[in-house]
Amino acid sequence: MPRRRPTYANVASTLALILATGGVAWAAGLPKNSVGTKQLRANAVTAAKIKPGAIGPGRLAPGAVQPTHLAPATLDALAPAASWTIDSTIAQVTPIETTVGTIALPRAGRYFLQVELRTFPRSVNPGHNLSCAVTGLGDDTPRITNVAVPSEGVRMITFSGLPTASGAATGTLKCRQIVGPGDVSVGFRMTAIRVGAT
Repeated sequence: MPRRRPTYANVASTLALILATGGVAWAAGLPKNSVGTKQLRANAVTAAKIKPGAIGPGRLAPGAVQPTHLAPATLDALAPAASWTIDSTIAQVTPIETTVGTIALPRAGRYFLQVELRTFPRSVNPGHNLSCAVTGLGDDTPRITNVAVPSEGVRMITFSGLPTASGAATGTLKCRQIVGPGDVSVGFRMTAIRVGAT
């Protein structure tokens, strides 16, 4: 029986098979960390090709992520904002609701808002109990109800809340003396720190 000579198609397909499997074997045999930025084409690695959680803080060089690389919503969520108001004047709080002070929140977000009051009875016609609230900032604002003020000396009262502002907003601290006809002297400090987005 005469021996058949290989055709061009047989040679080409065999050669292609050897190269294909050899290429895979060659790639599988690469040493660890041998493929780096020099071997990758521009834009070869996209977000869709990166497994969730594959890149953590330990894998990023210092300064590798800049604010310009982040989406505006991410930046907004991360950026803190703080505001505070200190008033050294003393307000005389009567049984009629009195505006003691205000605080401006610079931007939208959820805030930790703390109010510190320095209270003492007025020497003439002293009051006894105090109710206060920060208004104008929606739900979960700081408030106190029926807190006793000593008949002598000073009492520091601190209370807080977590209001949410839909934009720049102003909170108003209002108080009233609620037991008897007397007055309570009040000095205040309010501090707001943005702790999250709306």
